[in-house]
Amino acid sequence: MGKILNVGRQEINIKHFTTDITNFPFIMDSNCFIAFSLLWRKYIACSANENLITDVGWFQYPLKSLAIHCGFGDIGTLKRAVEGLYRSGVVDVRVEDGSRLWATWKMNKKLIERLASLSDRDAMDEPYLKSIESIESKDREFTYTLNKEGIDELKEFFGVRNKADKPPNSAENPPLLNTIIQEHYTTIKQQYDSTIPQYHDKTTEQQYDSTIAQQNHTDVVEGNRDNLENNSLKEDFKILTEEVKENQNEPKSEIEGNDDSNRYQPIENKQLTPSENKEISKAFRTLEFCKPPIDTNTLNDCLDVLHEVSQSNRENYKDCFAKAHSHFKQLLEGYTKEERKPFTKALLDLSSILGGAFKNKEPRQK
Repeated sequence: MGKILNVGRQEINIKHFTTDITNFPFIMDSNCFIAFSLLWRKYIACSANENLITDVGWFQYPLKSLAIHCGFGDIGTLKRAVEGLYRSGVVDVRVEDGSRLWATWKMNKKLIERLASLSDRDAMDEPYLKSIESIESKDREFTYTLNKEGIDELKEFFGVRNKADKPPNSAENPPLLNTIIQEHYTTIKQQYDSTIPQYHDKTTEQQYDSTIAQQNHTDVVEGNRDNLENNSLKEDFKILTEEVKENQNEPKSEIEGNDDSNRYQPIENKQLTPSENKEISKAFRTLEFCKPPIDTNTLNDCLDVLHEVSQSNRENYKDCFAKAHSHFKQLLEGYTKEERKPFTKALLDLSSILGGAFKNKEPRQK
């Protein structure tokens, strides 16, 4: 009596063989053995899940996937090996007509158990030695493709349906990942759309209250300004107004250059082309993105040095580079080489851009 192996709801009667049947290489040719070994492993794996195998032991394994796993160069090699297994009665197979190469399989356990129970010596004797072989390439009759018994029920069980039929059960055929993502995105979008009107109403109300308060404050200031009777207050107001006018008369570029939000934005150099100015801006933006680990005052001083270099011209740009290099040594003396690296790189980039620009614009000698 052989050992009973319970795998899921399948009972496999085994006699003297492991999961890999050791004496089958003596009984089958190499292609048949490779195909059978993968089918047997697939059968063991599917037996653990009742949704992947029928009550009588049918499981699906597409021919295309099987050919890839076998390492065969073409599907014809697999088909000839399957025909050899089918003719010998080791496996039963149902395939679907067309190009999808869908297939479902059933292992003939009685024959497999009888062959597996043979000793290696007996397996190497006739008539078993290489008695299960792939058919020859000139044999074009694939008899396993002709048997269609029960194929409709098998296709129904495994969810293989025509386009005109109803869609497969979601439990048997879970949706693709992109479908899950799309459904999740749709749900999130619906929640977002339902939230936005409420948030918009609340934001609009806050903006309205803020506007009303600002308008009231402006009215009070205007009223107080009209009612100024104290000469000293009038004088202070006059001085303040003059300072505002002076600031308004300053060049826009200088005002923006003093703004912390624009300290990484260089002033346009009129002697450079738009593409060269764009390269200058890119060198400054690199510093903004890397965020050098130095204190704010040193950072601003280094940026001032770089701004001065970026505004140099053909006559003085070499002197500007020399001064900037000297200033960086003083400003970054207490920092490591890695911490100084972003500024030295920015200075080298500016040197390359301006040097190339002004070198190309050297006046021709008469």
